[in-house]
Amino acid sequence: MKKIVLLICLVFVIQAIGAGAFCKESESRNTLISYNGDNYDMVNNSFHNGSCSILFIGSSYFNLNNLPNLFENLAINSGKDIYVEPYSRNGPYLYDHASSSATESKINEQDWDYIVLQGVGRLMAYPDYFTDHPVYPALVTLQNKISANCESTKMIFCLPWAFEDGMTWYQDWTDTYEDMQIKIFENTLQYSDEIGFIIAPVGWAWYTALQEKNYPLHYLHESDWNHPSLKGSYLMACVIFSTVFLESSVDIPYYGGLIEEEGSYFQIVASHTVFDNLSLWNIIDEGDNNPPETPSILTGPINGEIGEEYSYSTSAVDIDDDEIYFLFDWGDGTDDVWLGPFDSGCEINVTHIWDVEGDYEIRVKAKDTCDAESEWSDPLVVSMPKNKAFNLIFLQFLGRFMGRFPLLKLLLDL
Repeated sequence: MKKIVLLICLVFVIQAIGAGAFCKESESRNTLISYNGDNYDMVNNSFHNGSCSILFIGSSYFNLNNLPNLFENLAINSGKDIYVEPYSRNGPYLYDHASSSATESKINEQDWDYIVLQGVGRLMAYPDYFTDHPVYPALVTLQNKISANCESTKMIFCLPWAFEDGMTWYQDWTDTYEDMQIKIFENTLQYSDEIGFIIAPVGWAWYTALQEKNYPLHYLHESDWNHPSLKGSYLMACVIFSTVFLESSVDIPYYGGLIEEEGSYFQIVASHTVFDNLSLWNIIDEGDNNPPETPSILTGPINGEIGEEYSYSTSAVDIDDDEIYFLFDWGDGTDDVWLGPFDSGCEINVTHIWDVEGDYEIRVKAKDTCDAESEWSDPLVVSMPKNKAFNLIFLQFLGRFMGRFPLLKLLLDL
């Protein structure tokens, strides 16, 4: 009985000590920051919420290797909810589609988010010479029909590629692949400025890849020097993906039948071609400002101890390439401030200390230099159980306590 009473008394002593320990004023928190200053090369977050409907209008360039299907699989493997409708027949040019009642009926089937058009390099490079299927009036007509059906539908024109041997095969012409591609580039930019459509810079991405690879024979072109190989079609799909979703295709685990090394290379080329100059391709206006994309979910420890400092990292991309500020919600009521600015795409590291045990949902949001804010990131749940340091302190105290009161120790050992 006496032993029980002594144990109860000891429990009250322990509780008093514990309460005193937890009532001490906690040390102030410090939030420390660091970041990696490397330039971004990918965008991790979705630009669209919900389903996105896309109509492809073209001919054999789209049909060969099933370009719409390559694009659709890229989108699906990046987590997109999309509906893709191909409308392509071998032979017709855009001029034929512009005057086709069947094409108009397809346009009018629903309110498309995007309509992607296929062009032809020969007609874009030399519109004053090849006048049988003029591109400019076809684009104007299609733009008008698309807008009449749904004003919010965005028309995207794929900047064509040049013939692999340029026009050296035609009569006495001397234009090389490079000569022809430059003419296509210049005329496409002019048409876009005057008509107002978005450019998917497919031919320019081809130009970049061929220059970097030193023009291997039939690399992006088929053996007919004209149509796309599977590599060419996959690169085209990656360019259209970034143009539509304003996201990099880098690290999407779908390579369209290519080996991963090849597919990854084309993802990088496509993403940089699009994002190097969004205003050049008329994807965004120079005067427009867009908020940063939602930061990536914080990465770092999910379990820890109160009173200890833990490090977490995140990043975000601003499609206008504005500098970015970050605001952190640590889930413990801590007042925080905007940290920054940082370069778009840079990874930053922050540290935090929790003073009370519990589970916390931590998240982060971003804003640009124009104060346009992103959404909050998805939360990361962090668990902070009771500090083990207190148990150690108590055991040390108990040892000393028993040393001073040997009779108590003797009674407890009975």
